[in-house]
Amino acid sequence: CLLRPMPVRSAWGWSAQPLLKNAGFTCAPGTGFGCGTAPCAEQSLQCTVVPKMGMECDHAKVQLMCVNNHAPNDEFTPDSKSGPSGCTNMFGTSKLQWEPAISCRPANVHLVQQHASEGHSISQHAALAEAKAHDTVHLMQQKVEARVEL
Repeated sequence: CLLRPMPVRSAWGWSAQPLLKNAGFTCAPGTGFGCGTAPCAEQSLQCTVVPKMGMECDHAKVQLMCVNNHAPNDEFTPDSKSGPSGCTNMFGTSKLQWEPAISCRPANVHLVQQHASEGHSISQHAALAEAKAHDTVHLMQQKVEARVEL
């Protein structure tokens, strides 16, 4: 029996959880969760973006990548390099990030609810804008004519 040397790989893998902790989105089930050992499955590194409630994001898919801290243009997949130049190693030479960079912000909500029995139209969009401006919550109501359809 011959023993062949194996390349040194991360024993802990690469997890997207730290990147998702304070993000305005999460990844669809089965996507973007990271990878335990090389080689990584494509779906484990590619996140199908699911914005958190009340948020909207500028990308529908992002890829889990590594970037060299000393050479920001040196991007690579987590399982493609090992040893001192590998991703999230004890030397701290590289870190995980989403590619392309993703930005999420509060969604522009515009909901109108009508109560025909009360004859009021409530604009929640205006109420949200007012609440942001004054750090409070208000409901704005406007009298509307009752409509009867036959």
